[in-house]
Amino acid sequence: MKRIIGIIALLLIFGCSYNTDFYIINTSNKDVIIEYEIRNSSQGQIFISDPKVAKFDKKLNKIDPEVIEQVEQVEENRFKIKLKSYQGILLGYDINFNLKNKVDYEKLNDNMKELRIYKNDRLIIKSDSTNTAKLFKKVNRNLIIIDIDKASR
Repeated sequence: MKRIIGIIALLLIFGCSYNTDFYIINTSNKDVIIEYEIRNSSQGQIFISDPKVAKFDKKLNKIDPEVIEQVEQVEENRFKIKLKSYQGILLGYDINFNLKNKVDYEKLNDNMKELRIYKNDRLIIKSDSTNTAKLFKKVNRNLIIIDIDKASR
């Protein structure tokens, strides 16, 4: 009986956890250039130092679960990548993340030092550690994104 209770307790503890991925997805019909710099946060690290690019469909489902390419690092914690239409860059991930949670929201801001997105050689999105989190939108509990087309309006 103790063994069954122990197994149930473990399932309850681990069954309630979920992973959340953070992407910037180019939902426009033109290529975009993304430049960003991350920083180590005292509130916990979300963004990764080896981001990857994946392809999405128009419903924001990953078409190919495999990574298309690795993103080149310009300097330490500074990245630049060209995204084609419906490609997304995996910025990072967290466990049990909630955009409505103030601590999680601030952690997201704190991890991004600077973000710039260009389309047709024109700066369309610019943010820093004070306002990056407001660009992110929840698709589901496992996917939080910056939708470039919507965020640039």
